[in-house]
Amino acid sequence: MKLEERIEKDVVLVPLEGKLMGGSETTILSDQLQQLIAKGYTKVVLDFERVKWINSPGVGALIRWLMILRENGGDLRLTNAKDKVEQYLKITKLMTVIKTFESPQDAINSFLIPLSA
Repeated sequence: MKLEERIEKDVVLVPLEGKLMGGSETTILSDQLQQLIAKGYTKVVLDFERVKWINSPGVGALIRWLMILRENGGDLRLTNAKDKVEQYLKITKLMTVIKTFESPQDAINSFLIPLSA
């Protein structure tokens, strides 16, 4: 899994690639998220455009990361979940817990632009 990140103001975009199935790829991402939190970044967008598959351990990791970010005053957003990944996120109802967006910029903007009441 590739883990290059882009920072826009105080929001970090992490484009993912490959599969999110537990194991080494989730460990790598967990380590990266811990480093971001240590640097004060707690608003994270995960871009799923190049993720081919996710399974139960991958969903469990997303829930853990969501909880950790929220405990540290931030949040997690997902973008570009397509095909099998999107179906799995819908089946597991994760899309009702984590906000999802069509584009990375929409997800970033959701942190930067206050929602009107």
